[in-house]
Amino acid sequence: MAATNETDDQNQLIAVGARISQGPWRGTVRYVGLVPPTEGIWLGIEWDDASRGKHDGSHKGVRYFNCRHNTNAGSFIRPSSSKLSFGSSFLQAIRYKYVTEPEVENASNTAISAQQYSRKNLAEIEIEAPNMEGVRRRNAQLHRLREVGLGGWKMERGDDASSKGDNTASSSESFAEVARAFDEAHGEKEGDIARTCPNLRWLDLSRSLLPSWQELSNITKDLQHLETLLLHFNRFEPISQSEVHIQPQAFTNLKDLRADGTLISWQEMCQIGLHMPSLESIQAGENGLNMFECDLADQKSPFPQLRQINLANNQISNWPALLAALEICPKMERIILSDNEITSIPPVPHLTNEAKARKLLHISLNNNALQSWTDLENLDAWCLGLQSLSITAEHCPFLASLDPRDIRPLVVARLPHLQTLNHAAISQTERRDAELYYLSRMSKETAGMSSIQRDQLHPRLRALEEKYGKQEEAKSESNTKESSQKSTLRSKLLTIKIHKSTSIPTSKPPHFTSSESTEGTEVSLLTTTPIRLLQGKIARALGIKGGARSIESIWALLNDTKQQIRNLDDDRIIYPLENLDWDLSAYNITKDDQLIIVVNEN
Repeated sequence: MAATNETDDQNQLIAVGARISQGPWRGTVRYVGLVPPTEGIWLGIEWDDASRGKHDGSHKGVRYFNCRHNTNAGSFIRPSSSKLSFGSSFLQAIRYKYVTEPEVENASNTAISAQQYSRKNLAEIEIEAPNMEGVRRRNAQLHRLREVGLGGWKMERGDDASSKGDNTASSSESFAEVARAFDEAHGEKEGDIARTCPNLRWLDLSRSLLPSWQELSNITKDLQHLETLLLHFNRFEPISQSEVHIQPQAFTNLKDLRADGTLISWQEMCQIGLHMPSLESIQAGENGLNMFECDLADQKSPFPQLRQINLANNQISNWPALLAALEICPKMERIILSDNEITSIPPVPHLTNEAKARKLLHISLNNNALQSWTDLENLDAWCLGLQSLSITAEHCPFLASLDPRDIRPLVVARLPHLQTLNHAAISQTERRDAELYYLSRMSKETAGMSSIQRDQLHPRLRALEEKYGKQEEAKSESNTKESSQKSTLRSKLLTIKIHKSTSIPTSKPPHFTSSESTEGTEVSLLTTTPIRLLQGKIARALGIKGGARSIESIWALLNDTKQQIRNLDDDRIIYPLENLDWDLSAYNITKDDQLIIVVNEN
């Protein structure tokens, strides 16, 4: 439906479904016509940003249009409204940005500008506009362009431009936002894009005024080398399964699609995926995704090459439904699920084909409110090949309640195949130390439980006992000896050797650095006293300047016989005594072990 307007060009552009911009606001035309009792033509707009809207498409009890995305994102404006723009063609936008020569200023302005260039601001000027005239001259050869960024770009033009018959906007500001592939009214035709810039590999059309995937395909069909396409915050009309008019070969070689904030559904994503056989990576954050139905007439996989998908900042909560949806991606390896609504990961159903989920190598669950350790252990069952995990503690109550220094070793110990946690590699030494720490801690917590209870609460505990030996066996011998002794302070004293070090110890000899004798100092400590209260005595025994305040950390250097290691060039197990409210017995420290005291006496 069209309306009488100032120019024939604008008459052709105003149609239901057209995209417009008005200053910083973008929207979609949902209605063109009369709105009684007023006279003249009105445009009913659904704004991308709902805060710009005033209603849901109705006026005085009469509905003129419906808002597709936001209930109250609608308003009416006149076709002659200030700064109203219908954008430009793809080639016009490229020429505006990459070819248009800068306006020549008069002599007085040039002289004033020249005075502003000084040593004080020269560096800043060069950073903002490094030889832009040379850049424009080189880019004027558009066939050499490999990367083009037109994402939400606009250009101000002077009155002389407006006087040349360019009346597509009602102000002197002409927008170069892409709204269509080519403009026949300006002499453009099919094939011009292929002849002008055929070598594009990377293209940013974010926040454009393109109305549909069909119109986008009219551009990309001529860009046969295109590999990366950015479409953030576009608003394309929905794809109807029975009426898809995507140009053949439009996305044949595309490997990377980025479409945050486009409000695309999983169904639409699968439909467009059928036209992108080479796609390897999808970024689809902030799209409100929470359902994953995919009903395609064509039974072939829409994503035969897809290896990575970023679904951050959506509303995903159903883990099994998500994994089931990803079964159509046979090569999927990496999935980003940060800032979603996943609160639980249930056990793997017995009838589930686990093999399809096991190919996932990396998962990011940052800022999801998982409720228990069981969720992480179930994650390991869903993804047996999981190598890398990102997870934050703030939203997870079972992690937030822990000492921050305990979180990493406890996660590492519970996930046996993990190689990287929060982008930091897990070394063999770190894994061994984490598993021994977990074994020692959980053995105490599960004392007195039945084997069934222990296996339910700590499924990794049995495997670690088989790997390192049961902690209970070592304890039972000492408990037998101690049972014959009276419970006196003397029986709770532990004589142990301590060393002062200026750096964090390592598992490799000489283990720590010290300007003093490596023989160490023997000191008797109560095993039932919190480590925090023992720091003063340790500082006095070692003659540490500044006393306990100079102690940065305390580390346990385990005896070789305890760690049951042979022929490893005297490598030793070392771990920090991070929780100062625990006592030495909680860390299973014996007289054969040693303590390394890291100090800073400066």
